[in-house]
Amino acid sequence: MFKYQTMVAILFVVITSGCDDLGVPNNEPNNEFIGVWELVCFEGISGTYTLSPEYYIEDYRVFESLDCTGTVVRDEVVETPIAYGEKITVDSGIEATEINYLVDVDGEEVHELGLIYRDGNQLYFSGDTSFDIRPIDINFDVYMTLQ
Repeated sequence: MFKYQTMVAILFVVITSGCDDLGVPNNEPNNEFIGVWELVCFEGISGTYTLSPEYYIEDYRVFESLDCTGTVVRDEVVETPIAYGEKITVDSGIEATEINYLVDVDGEEVHELGLIYRDGNQLYFSGDTSFDIRPIDINFDVYMTLQ
């Protein structure tokens, strides 16, 4: 009986560990990224971005002008599944965390690969994301502030 219970326990650990549906290891984000972040204005876009252990929620506005004044041409809320991966050293020498988003592209769910980094009350993402290759650095030109 003990041998059977041990085998079941080991099998449970193996099945529940490893990778999740988003293709990255099941790493808890250790709460450093969890919260509501604000993008005041960058190239005509402002809004709040909420990170939870499972979702990334964008509540943003796109303005007619780059200084985020004038007419709002788009006002949108988008909820995207997110998974946090390993910490890796990127080209700039800092340790960033791998993230995967599950996005809809022409009706098909596709994994988008990115990076995330927190420095105090500021949150940075990789400048570019890709469906095939993970970015190699963080974009320090754009940041969000913890609310």
